[in-house]
Amino acid sequence: MDTERETERETNEPIDLGKAALRPIADSNETVHCSITSLGLPESDRGLHMMHETEKHIDCVLQFEEKEKERKERQQSKKREEQLKQEEEAFEKARIAKEKLEAENEKKKLLTLKKLEEDEARRLKTLEEQRQHMEEFESQLARKRAEEEERKAEELRVKEAKAFARLEELKRKKAEEEANKKIAEEEKLKQQEVLRAEKLRKQEESLAKFEEERKLKLMSPEEREAYLTQKETERLAKIAEAQRLEEEQRLLIEAIEAEKLAQEEREAVIVSTEVTEVNCDTYANQKEAIEPVDFTERTNKCACAGDSKCTIM
Repeated sequence: MDTERETERETNEPIDLGKAALRPIADSNETVHCSITSLGLPESDRGLHMMHETEKHIDCVLQFEEKEKERKERQQSKKREEQLKQEEEAFEKARIAKEKLEAENEKKKLLTLKKLEEDEARRLKTLEEQRQHMEEFESQLARKRAEEEERKAEELRVKEAKAFARLEELKRKKAEEEANKKIAEEEKLKQQEVLRAEKLRKQEESLAKFEEERKLKLMSPEEREAYLTQKETERLAKIAEAQRLEEEQRLLIEAIEAEKLAQEEREAVIVSTEVTEVNCDTYANQKEAIEPVDFTERTNKCACAGDSKCTIM
């Protein structure tokens, strides 16, 4: 660094032509010898000899100035080459970092998509098992109803129709729940995409900041102040907009989660009521096939109430 500063100082210092002229004279023994020997010449030849010596000195000075000029040009060219090389290395490092980040983001995206596909496959498998259990339960219930007495056939058909209607309602609500769940998952994916975009944006901002700092160094103080004021105004506006969007996103997610919890609670109550009614009716019909039952006492209570064999109580 000190050598570069000394070289730059030597490059910027003005050339003293008097010193430059004396330097080759003082270093030339031949010139001094000729000057001394010219004293022994005749006066007419002495002037001519001194003229030749002066021309030789001028040539030496011109040669020295030419060499100094070439040396300065070489130094300036070398300095420009080093600056260009440093800038190219910096841009290359930034490009490599950006490519690496994009590759990592793509890898994370693929892993996320793979996990979502696996979750969806497990969900579909669970739904298929539930459907099979429901079909088996309905088949058993149908066989029991077919074996009951003829006088109970109409009543059971009515109850079956009601149960089927309620089951359809449950299926409809289940479909609504799945739709809401899908919307929530899509919203979650959007949020993850926003986060990835935000991370990539920060990387791009870092590169832009580097470029901006380099550009600011080339500006005048007045231009720099005006530019920075405009940038600060834009930054505050972007922050306010981002905060507004984040608040809207949070409220939407809270509303979806609240609706989902309420839907699950309502369905749990309906399913519990349906199972209780079906079990009560099944047990009552089996018991009535053995002994008569007073239907006037079953208006608002289960027919198996008080029986130790009933598993509903």
